[in-house]
Amino acid sequence: MNNSNQEPLVLILMGTFNGEKFIREQLDSIAAQTHTNWKLVISDDGSTDRTIKIARQWASDVGEGRVEFREGPRQGFAQNFLSMVCDPSLTADFYAFSDQDDVWFRDRLSAGLSHIEVGYASVPALYCGRTTYVSEDLQILENSMPFKKPPGFRNALVQSLAGGNTMLFNQALKHIVEKSKSDIPIPSHDWWIYLLVTGCDGVVFYDETPRVLYRQHDENAVGKNSGWVAQLARVNMIIRGRFRDWTDSNVAALGAAKHLLSEINQEILKSFAAYRQSNIIRRYAVFRELKIYRQTRLDTFALIIGLLLKKI
Repeated sequence: MNNSNQEPLVLILMGTFNGEKFIREQLDSIAAQTHTNWKLVISDDGSTDRTIKIARQWASDVGEGRVEFREGPRQGFAQNFLSMVCDPSLTADFYAFSDQDDVWFRDRLSAGLSHIEVGYASVPALYCGRTTYVSEDLQILENSMPFKKPPGFRNALVQSLAGGNTMLFNQALKHIVEKSKSDIPIPSHDWWIYLLVTGCDGVVFYDETPRVLYRQHDENAVGKNSGWVAQLARVNMIIRGRFRDWTDSNVAALGAAKHLLSEINQEILKSFAAYRQSNIIRRYAVFRELKIYRQTRLDTFALIIGLLLKKI
């Protein structure tokens, strides 16, 4: 896929699975972007409904050569997205993830490019941000929680800063993700991107202005992060051990990709992995020493509870 005009080419990576109900609205919002030099890859993970039929009809309307269809690995949404990012044959200037059921603001791509287009060609760079939660029929509910603490590897080890549906990143970061490919299962593609970009001392721009309507419905793979109910659900997830399982996978995958991390972050990873296996006093001491943090007070409280119960 080659750049055909002076605007940078953005390759949009969309993972689909039985999304017939909402996909057309998302596709139409992509077509309406103020940044017009984009191409779309749709990786379908085995849909049995009309998802691909709708997408192919839309593709014929937007013009030949703008949309590529492929079969996903059928190993879950995270592996579907990573199968595209890790494919060296997919090349562009920048890359953006797209869920099948969102609706983008018209400046979704241009806003991201305004942060990372200039000055970061050789530096792994990621743009991400808040979303606006909407109901199934696109009635506005609320904006996602704003995060005030700076992005960084010490945060990424215990939290993903933003959803993949807001992410746009450059070729330098895609190369890092390609090099990190392994057989170790990754629980979340967006969390993995955040771990890698901070781990290799890349740059992260977090936009407090929402650029995506994030539709809330029964089939959401991941739901909203705001409100006490959502935050308490994350506390419960830590207590039940699900978060620990995810961290096990992330730590193992980072260990396999440690050569991609900066020296200081390799040391942080080594200490973090060791403290998770130590006694409670040592765990707390290393936790304080490493200055691991989450973005909100309740999340930090959940982190401490998980630390005490050995659930991190």
